[in-house]
Amino acid sequence: MDQGMGFLLAIAGGLLMGSFSLPMKRTAGWAWENVWLVWSVAALIVAPWVIALITVGPLFTVFAKAGTGTLAMVFLFGVGWGMGAMTFGQSISILGMSLAFAISIGLTLALGSLVPLATRPEVFATKSGIVLGAGIVLMLAGVAASAWAGSLKEARAAAARG
Repeated sequence: MDQGMGFLLAIAGGLLMGSFSLPMKRTAGWAWENVWLVWSVAALIVAPWVIALITVGPLFTVFAKAGTGTLAMVFLFGVGWGMGAMTFGQSISILGMSLAFAISIGLTLALGSLVPLATRPEVFATKSGIVLGAGIVLMLAGVAASAWAGSLKEARAAAARG
């Protein structure tokens, strides 16, 4: 795949990530499980197969060469990601889109930056490591502020209900 196609796929992925929960506004009367089932089938089964069949030449040959152990690890990590996606979807229905995004994505980005670096803690003593650490602390402060704002909003809503 050339760089242009990779760039277009990254742009498409960003647009889809930013708008994936918009259909939930139109399905407000549906049970959460029904909304998430439609999303899961489309986003976790149909779209990946279509994209893989279009972008990877001999897809099943690649699978055969990968080996059972590699495919098992991909499957297990995929199950973990899917469970995370389901709990994120549930958080959207409980907390609302803006608060769920702020908390979930903020924590994911912070942990996603910290975990790989945990294997080489000496990185945090470098100038870039200090800047990265400061950025992560700032991000976590933003997550904490968002969570606090959400709890204040919930308390006000509960007081208004009586």
